[in-house]
Amino acid sequence: MKKKSLLFVMIVCVLICGTTIKVNADSQNFVDDQANILSINTKENINLALNEFTTATINGEMVKPQYAVLIIDSLEGKTIEKFSKDYFNSKGIGDKKNNLGILIVIAVNDHKYRTQLGKGWNGNSFLNEGTIKEQVYRSDITDDFRAFDYDEAVSSMVNRTLDLAKNTLSWNRNEELLGNSEENYSNDYNYSSSENSGGVFLIFSITILVISGFVYLSIAIY
Repeated sequence: MKKKSLLFVMIVCVLICGTTIKVNADSQNFVDDQANILSINTKENINLALNEFTTATINGEMVKPQYAVLIIDSLEGKTIEKFSKDYFNSKGIGDKKNNLGILIVIAVNDHKYRTQLGKGWNGNSFLNEGTIKEQVYRSDITDDFRAFDYDEAVSSMVNRTLDLAKNTLSWNRNEELLGNSEENYSNDYNYSSSENSGGVFLIFSITILVISGFVYLSIAIY
């Protein structure tokens, strides 16, 4: 009886160890889709692309960049600025030395999204506020969100950001994972940004108020 019990314990240990090895694989999960809007295939492809991104170098030196995607149902009354900043800092996206972190937060029910860059990107001529506005947030992104084509919208946003980053960083990128993002873009919306200890923030939302005959227009996303 004791021998059988010992054998059972050994088998359980082997199974647990085997499972642990798989869980602790080299790849990391950079896509947190809490709203469950992405297909499994899209999440896998984005995650593979973002894992490739972590191997990037500058002049042959590893710089450990990280790009995370967070999709939530609602901000629950919080501003997207504060929510994004707190999440970015709490997760420590991008290593402390180079601070080349990128975070995109999408709040589905609030119809808002926001991109934050770590301070390591400050002064970069390829990936910055202006280039993200012009080359990432194009009019087709709004169309995709309105059509509930979340796979296309999020994949395009990630892919276009990586297109900008590759002008500064070098890594073995599989161009087929997220497809081709060479499309025209639109400037038919206003743009604003803010900066503090968390990094650079890009904000897109829409509000139109008519008060005493005056129209107040802030920014549009979808």
